[in-house]
Amino acid sequence: MRVLIISKDGDTLDLALRLRDEGHEVTFSIQDRAFRKVGNGFGLRKSANWRAAVSWVGRDGLILFDQTGWGREQDELRKEGYSVVGGSEGGDRLELDRCHAQKIFEKSGMKTVASRHFTSAEKTIDFVRKNKRRWVVKQNSDADKCFSYDGRRPDGEDVISLLENYSKYTRDACCSIDLQVKHKGDVRAERA
Repeated sequence: MRVLIISKDGDTLDLALRLRDEGHEVTFSIQDRAFRKVGNGFGLRKSANWRAAVSWVGRDGLILFDQTGWGREQDELRKEGYSVVGGSEGGDRLELDRCHAQKIFEKSGMKTVASRHFTSAEKTIDFVRKNKRRWVVKQNSDADKCFSYDGRRPDGEDVISLLENYSKYTRDACCSIDLQVKHKGDVRAERA
């Protein structure tokens, strides 16, 4: 079987190699230019343009996306008759828009922790300074999840320090932040 793997930064190299070793024809397409060398030297067929490789894989093959961000394209490929493993436009929204996901969870009866949404690290810092407690910081959109943080200090100073660094070094990556009160146990105990 022909398999096209679309990756942002090469996370699925091991899967690509395993599929190849099992006898499948694999094309590996890494989208972030900084990571395009991932997998070089392993004899994998590579393509910088995954859209051009869709005709190669065909409707009898398999197209695999390893991260969020291509939901609309995945839905379109499925409508065109391709076999696609990965997300969808709705799945991307659940993953990348925490406020939307929280509303869906609440409607389905799941217990959730209240969140406050901010559009900048500076606005989040102002709020934490006025509301001293332990906070959990979460990123929306496609920001690297390493920017999420589970606060330790009851006065929120560690969260403030972290957010100050965000605003200095990663302004564009941290423009959609959700803040939640740190909870242990019953999520109904306290609201943000």
